[in-house]
Amino acid sequence: MPALLEKIMVPTAAPAVDLKPLEDQLTFDREVSDGWCVLIPAGTWHNVTNSGDEPMQVYAIYAPQNLAKLQQAINEEIAKALAEDFTQDEIDKAKSGWLQSRGVSRAQDNELAGALGHWLFVGRTLAWDAEFEKKVMALDAAQIRAALKRHLDPAKFTIVKAGDFAGAAKAAPPAK
Repeated sequence: MPALLEKIMVPTAAPAVDLKPLEDQLTFDREVSDGWCVLIPAGTWHNVTNSGDEPMQVYAIYAPQNLAKLQQAINEEIAKALAEDFTQDEIDKAKSGWLQSRGVSRAQDNELAGALGHWLFVGRTLAWDAEFEKKVMALDAAQIRAALKRHLDPAKFTIVKAGDFAGAAKAAPPAK
């Protein structure tokens, strides 16, 4: 749970957001889309799951003096994803959202035309896509974590920080 207010922006992807006072007391469960902003009050348990085809971008607006806390929280979430299996509920929600997103995309002419053009270029068909969906739906927690370990390398992340860090350091109260 965050000690401070968090603001999650959704520039791309289609995450599902769960907010609860405590982990077992769901009060907000919603699929969100491009352009949404979710404000998470301090002390609120939350889970944000990418349920779309696009990579989810994570960025935060924060006070410079909170940079260390923010970096620690992000690093802890990544370490947890690499070390522990997701719950079956998390996997089921992610798969459901992913399938929904793909179905919505195929129902839009411009998205379908783009996909067909891309598949033609790379030698794939709708049958290939259907088989791909079956394979994803058959993945279990251990297979997902193994894939994360193969493809998610925090050392290769692009991290951009901007702000008046020097000014924040000057304004910071002296350490006790």
